[in-house]
Amino acid sequence: MLRANLQVAIRNLNKYRVHTLINVLGLAMGIAGSIVLGLYVHYHHQFDTYWEGSESAFQLYTHIEREGEARDMVAIPTGLYYDLRDHYPGCEAITVLYREEEGTLGYQHKGTNKSYLVESGMVAIDTSFDQLFPLEYVAGSFEAFQELPNGILLSEPVATALYGSPKAALGKTIWVNQESKTQVAAVFQKPPASVSHSFEVLYSSTLFQNIPYDWVQLRDRFVGMIRLREGEEISGLQIWLDHWKEKLADEIPANYRMMAIPFEEMHFKVGLRGLSTVPVTPWLLNMLGSVAVVLVLLACFNFINLSTALAGERAREVGVRKVLGSTRIQLAVQFLLETACIAGIALLVALFLAEVTLISLEEFMGVSIRISMLATQEIIGLIMVCFAAVTLMAGAYPAWTMTRFTPIKVLQNRTFLLHQGKVHLRRTLVVLQFSTSQVLLMTTLVMIAQVYFLKNRDTGYATESRLQLVLPDVDSNKSKYLRDEVSALAGVRDASLSTQSAAASGSSSIYIWVNNAVRRVNYLMWDEHYQELFDIDLLAGTPLSAKDSISKVLVNESFVTQHGFETPQAALGYRFKIPSLQDSLTMEVRGVVEDFQVNSSHTQIPPSFMFYYQDGFYALSVHLNDSDHETTLTQLEKVWQSIYPGFLFDFTWTEDALDAFYEKETQLSLLFLYFSSLAILIGCLGLYGLAHFMVSRKMKEVGVRKVLGANVFNILWLFSKEYIRLIIIGFLLAVPVGVYLVDEWLANFAYRITLHGGYFAAGLLIALLVALLAVGYQSVHAAQTNPIKSLRNE
Repeated sequence: MLRANLQVAIRNLNKYRVHTLINVLGLAMGIAGSIVLGLYVHYHHQFDTYWEGSESAFQLYTHIEREGEARDMVAIPTGLYYDLRDHYPGCEAITVLYREEEGTLGYQHKGTNKSYLVESGMVAIDTSFDQLFPLEYVAGSFEAFQELPNGILLSEPVATALYGSPKAALGKTIWVNQESKTQVAAVFQKPPASVSHSFEVLYSSTLFQNIPYDWVQLRDRFVGMIRLREGEEISGLQIWLDHWKEKLADEIPANYRMMAIPFEEMHFKVGLRGLSTVPVTPWLLNMLGSVAVVLVLLACFNFINLSTALAGERAREVGVRKVLGSTRIQLAVQFLLETACIAGIALLVALFLAEVTLISLEEFMGVSIRISMLATQEIIGLIMVCFAAVTLMAGAYPAWTMTRFTPIKVLQNRTFLLHQGKVHLRRTLVVLQFSTSQVLLMTTLVMIAQVYFLKNRDTGYATESRLQLVLPDVDSNKSKYLRDEVSALAGVRDASLSTQSAAASGSSSIYIWVNNAVRRVNYLMWDEHYQELFDIDLLAGTPLSAKDSISKVLVNESFVTQHGFETPQAALGYRFKIPSLQDSLTMEVRGVVEDFQVNSSHTQIPPSFMFYYQDGFYALSVHLNDSDHETTLTQLEKVWQSIYPGFLFDFTWTEDALDAFYEKETQLSLLFLYFSSLAILIGCLGLYGLAHFMVSRKMKEVGVRKVLGANVFNILWLFSKEYIRLIIIGFLLAVPVGVYLVDEWLANFAYRITLHGGYFAAGLLIALLVALLAVGYQSVHAAQTNPIKSLRNE
């Protein structure tokens, strides 16, 4: 019986080739898009589950509230580490990391001194590290590391890059940042990308031998984690942390609160600073998950539309089979089997399309995801359930509709017309398809516009032909000599030293004392060249010079506004105190500069002051001439190596550093562009199929109209007017949903575009144009057909 049904199904699929092809393509694209998005969401949801025992591990962090603003940092006071270790009974293990992140490894290989740049994942650790982060070792062991006073652990890729193989690296001597001599104790398997703390090089440090007690200062790189004993809850830990702060109320700032978050949740703690990866908002993942479901539903709507449209063509087949004794159940099984065949073929095509898509999206998504991630028992089971669900969703209604046909009615008419209710259903499904597609399209257009705005808005300083380097140390003699030597190069216009580059991921802040009140402001130390190099406008006063003392400062417009001055000139000569510097040092404003965006536009430009300081510079900025950058960079590297031998010359263009702020937004906008286009395409495939059947059934009407003088435009309007009306209805339903979604997303930015009707009208126009192309092809083809062919049998 099954074999016979299968043969009939294959024969019918072959008979209605266009219907079959459109349904396979529609379902395949919908399922492929759903798989890609599903894998992306799954990738983020299994973050930090790599670590064994992650369910009892917690990240410690500090919640800070200042002037109505809240910040979360993984940094903790060093005193908390000691007190948790020694006095909290629920503590099974605690460890601290000191994240250097980047640095150099000096080593000798085959008699040659070499240097290796570690761009991220360079971390100093203590001997309890493995109790929170149990790594898998391919050579050596953590016990060997614990026994060495100066041990170092390398990831497998780093060990292979240095010595050719993990085993060859064991016992070798490595100089960390050209200062600390270490010995390779073990090589570990590099953790996957789906961890919040990435590791490439782990080394022991004297930093942990005498950690000072400190309850106030937060070192961004000092990170603590704790594992709780079995039966302990995070609520008990939080009570202990709050009680600990109360006992030390005189020592700990009132706006600090020490908190903990489970390992498996920290990837979703938006705004948590200090992790190796940027946390993602659950709202975004829920949105992408919803899009995945929508794509499958759109494909199923297509199938239902086309199948019910084809029902009239297959009515006589149903009538004949009923006369010959087939029951409704047998017919339903036959139609569902045909649907299952289409869904099965579509699933195979979808897997191929998904793999190709994942490979093409890998670079801009920044993650490596493959179809092989589906090869787990749970996922395979889920796919089978989804396959059955798609088969039922797409096939159940058409099967129910066609099995209800009465033989006597369908056999006495050459052309069987569907009940008006079925037509209403098809119209409803078209409206749902295009309203959903237009929501995605509107959202995409707004995202693209916002990203363009962020990348092109005036930052307050020039970026063209500017580059920046991070200095290996803060030796002022070396840094000034480097600046002077670089400035002397023919291809260099100017060079400047500062505490941070123009486009930086972080910032430095300090409390100042003003009118018996404490305020927090940002500060930046730069030399006399910085302002001119970046072309920062001076609004009032005079720029800094090398002769200035630390007490002479420039302030930005936000500082002027915060302190109540109506004009920049009014702020000149203004004085404020810094309690933490040189016994409450008094600073005097000597100039006001235009606001400039050092950090991301997600946050407003903070009140800031700038001053000249002899020491403590961490960054070198260089302005090159507009031509022959390659030669100048070669010369610059030679100067670098002469002053910092063994440290790799690694620079960043300022424009690239700014673009990096909005990498996630760029990825998201491209992701939505891809899948909104896919949704539109799926919808238009359905329209193409519906138009195909409509044209085939109205060929005689078209012939009569042409004989009576109708032109191509009249025929095009005949077939298109209903779909235009349905798309406009879908647009009206989509607008309020689209406005809500994009407004929620734009709320994450301090500087944002203004929403206007143009974005939504553009979405409608695109949907109409694509739909007209789909319907228009069939309509024009019908209009150009000789009416003699369609009327010759009348």
